[in-house]
Amino acid sequence: MRPAVLALVAGLALLAAPAATAQDPIAVDEEAVAAPVAEDTPTPEPTPTPTPGVEATPEPVLQPHGNNAQMRSRVVKEREADGRCVVNPSRLLATGGSERTDDDRSWAWLPFLIAAVCAALVAVAYTLRRHRNAGKAGQAPPSLLEVAATIVAICAGVAGLAAQFVPGVGVEEAPPPSATMDVRTVNARVTREEFARRIGATPPRSRLDRREVGNVVWLQLKLAGYRGEALDLQWGSYETKPGGPLVAATTHEIPIRVGEDSDEQTLFQPVWVGYPSLRRFHVQFRLLQEGEVRELTSTGPMRGDVARYACSRS
Repeated sequence: MRPAVLALVAGLALLAAPAATAQDPIAVDEEAVAAPVAEDTPTPEPTPTPTPGVEATPEPVLQPHGNNAQMRSRVVKEREADGRCVVNPSRLLATGGSERTDDDRSWAWLPFLIAAVCAALVAVAYTLRRHRNAGKAGQAPPSLLEVAATIVAICAGVAGLAAQFVPGVGVEEAPPPSATMDVRTVNARVTREEFARRIGATPPRSRLDRREVGNVVWLQLKLAGYRGEALDLQWGSYETKPGGPLVAATTHEIPIRVGEDSDEQTLFQPVWVGYPSLRRFHVQFRLLQEGEVRELTSTGPMRGDVARYACSRS
């Protein structure tokens, strides 16, 4: 009896073993295995162990990438100017200026001329009619009021035609404010000293800063409706790449005073721009009125990795 029971129990155990070990297969993300996603867990930096009796050496302060030459120390400037310089810098052959673009002919004298002619016609007509009717019996000479009214009506018609067809006569409204700004040309390798001398400004005090070379960007500004207004021209250099940042310490701003003699003017403004230590850069310009942008423009890409100082003449 006991052997039969043992055999029955062993058979049942063998039948239950596969059902106990059978499980669902584990899902494997093959894409995650081929390209695992890195976790954003920061790796802690090891803390340096201070050496007893030895002071830690401070790290040098590095200038932001692309700084212009003006921000560097005098020693660095001299080293760069002696190691790499421009032998024959360019000369600026002209300076900026402005011109009127509207009709500047003055017709203020025309109303006075019409009034004088009318007065002369009144006097002549009255005299002629008085003498003509003086020898005719029974006819009274025309009154001065009748003659004057007739002549004034004629002169008013002439003045109306002049105001309608002659430019500059009559009341004219100022055009609505509008401005356009374009980069016309660029002169390369012009020293700051040469640029300051040409535009009549004071050159830099530092001998090295006077030897710094850069590009002169010529802007053409067409202004209408800004007679007598005060504007500002602002610019800065940017690294030429998608989303390129503003180069440190390259922003400048100068005032622009619009003349009183015309409603429409064209202004040619030269702007000196130094070379930043970049392979490619461009300059963006803004025309401002009381801090608000009125017009924008930009240069094309320009080379920045060039010699930034003129060679010393001594």
